[in-house]
Amino acid sequence: DPFAAINRLASSYSTTTYSSNKPTPREITAKAEDLLKEMVNDTGKQEVLSNSRFKAHLIVAKCLGATRFESKFRQLSGLAMSAAANTVNRKNLSRLYTRYIFSSPNTNFEINDPYQLPTQYHDLTQGNIHSALLASGSIPIVIEGVQNIEGAPAGMYRDGGIIDYHFDLSFGPDKGLVLYPHFYDKPIPGWFDKGLKNRVPHRSSYDNVVMLVPSASFVANLPYSKIPDRKDFEVLDAETRIKYWQTVLKETDRLGEYFMRAVNDGTLVDAIKPLPFNMV
Repeated sequence: DPFAAINRLASSYSTTTYSSNKPTPREITAKAEDLLKEMVNDTGKQEVLSNSRFKAHLIVAKCLGATRFESKFRQLSGLAMSAAANTVNRKNLSRLYTRYIFSSPNTNFEINDPYQLPTQYHDLTQGNIHSALLASGSIPIVIEGVQNIEGAPAGMYRDGGIIDYHFDLSFGPDKGLVLYPHFYDKPIPGWFDKGLKNRVPHRSSYDNVVMLVPSASFVANLPYSKIPDRKDFEVLDAETRIKYWQTVLKETDRLGEYFMRAVNDGTLVDAIKPLPFNMV
């Protein structure tokens, strides 16, 4: 029941509180582990792995350089080196990270990366699905990395967004459309590309993609005129943040209801527009 699972996650995460506005990575990691257990219990794990229609694929980054250590200083130096290498050429990330994709068993899935960054494929299992999920969101400095994932080589695994922030990939081998629900209408290939205006995705990565994004007017009408983000934990007190986030969740429900109506009555087709961002 993915609808119930995502609502459990939304409810739990929106009401999460920490001991201070600058919690330690250990505290944030412990809270994240609790969220995962509530969202996907042992029965849920098996349901994900055995689903014959919807296949899960989790992308994480195995760290090869200084970001493989938990020391804040070493991580910062590793991130600085990564940013510099990426500025010269995105392909340089291959010296510092390997992309790992953990997929549901019996899955025929592959990615096509125009930068040809090294990629390894492994099966999701009952024993590693929580670790892979946690690693997929283990933001450097903020959350502890995952030291070793069952079924994969030993090492430090962190947020796959380091390599694939908003994706510059195409998916195969089956052909068809890719539905990409996103909060932003301009995909940024990798985490280190956020400040590089000329680093745009390849046309080959988006020629069969339908992006589903909230309109600028929808976002402007939210409290604070923005989508919630993790910095809210630092700048808002818990009561204010929880009220704000839960208001946005209710507005998001309305957005979902609108989308389903447009799907069911056929008017969705009339709303499709060309992708609004530059590509190479």
